[in-house]
Amino acid sequence: MNVITVDWSGGNQFPYGQAVANTVIVAAVIRQLLQAIINVGAQPQQMHLIGHSLGAHISSYVGRDLPNLGRISGLDPAGPDFYVSLIPDRLDHSDALFVDVIHTDGAPRVHSGFGHLEPLGHVDFYPNGGSAQPTCGSNTGAVLLQSAWSLISTFNVANAADTFACNHMSAVYYYTDSINTPSPAFAYPCSDYKSFEQGLCTSCGSSPNQCQRIGYHASPSKALGTLYLMTLHGVKPPHLGFHFRVTLESDMNDNEQQTRGIIKVKFDEQEEDASLFDQNTLLKRGSINSKTILIANKPKTLKKINISFKKSLGFSLGIGLADQWNFRSVIVLDMQSNSSYKFCPTSNSPMIKSGSNLTYKLC
Repeated sequence: MNVITVDWSGGNQFPYGQAVANTVIVAAVIRQLLQAIINVGAQPQQMHLIGHSLGAHISSYVGRDLPNLGRISGLDPAGPDFYVSLIPDRLDHSDALFVDVIHTDGAPRVHSGFGHLEPLGHVDFYPNGGSAQPTCGSNTGAVLLQSAWSLISTFNVANAADTFACNHMSAVYYYTDSINTPSPAFAYPCSDYKSFEQGLCTSCGSSPNQCQRIGYHASPSKALGTLYLMTLHGVKPPHLGFHFRVTLESDMNDNEQQTRGIIKVKFDEQEEDASLFDQNTLLKRGSINSKTILIANKPKTLKKINISFKKSLGFSLGIGLADQWNFRSVIVLDMQSNSSYKFCPTSNSPMIKSGSNLTYKLC
């Protein structure tokens, strides 16, 4: 494998409008180089362009005039100035035989996202919904811009750059992590990210073999379209992990009517627990609540799990909410293998008191 990197940092500076204009020139130079390589025997079908931000659109311009280009990977393609562009002026699935896109800082046109939110390729990956990444906080666009400007005004330029581009750069980190990750890094077709979080989208079709992998190992023979996945919350790799759907079945026969609270699950052999539901989730007698979670390491065996519960006080100070709760069973679906496991409480007193936890074993 031969790797060619393109450094156009001299033309990729402020003002942004000039950088956008320079993309056409950079693309022409790259296309000229690739054509020269093709003229001496290289196959365009075996060429793979990877571009971040404006670089994704540069790759588009190259592919537009280079027939049968094999693949383009667009890493959070730039959004500003490209929402109103015609298809020939931005990345599109027609620019190569296979175009895969990772969205990490997208926002609707009326907001200040640095990436492009709309689908652009044969397959479009939306980690954590495609806008706010967990290691960057929940703010995007204008709020991050204000924070960055605050740092610049105090001459903290380096930290300003990190703040300004955190979500936008996440696509690069995820793609890099995908090359050698021990995780399959599967993504799943779904109507929207909220539905994916709620555990409503757990399969890739008739066979797990159709599941698409984000990043380097993405394939045109796997599931295409709009796909969703989660990433881990650590700043350092790994960013990619293993998806599970956890379903909690509340008991029907308890006198307790409802409660709210923070609920976490910990798999056997796992060092850290994973958050299932926050303090805003209302649990009712007989209710069934599901959530998709991500863990860094897949358990070798699934024989027991641990559920913890902490009652929410909130604005009502917990009035009318039970101080303990009983889950009659917990069902865990391994979304990679589509294997399901049912767990039941090991205690004769299955109530989980606020601030405590309970072990469940296979049943």
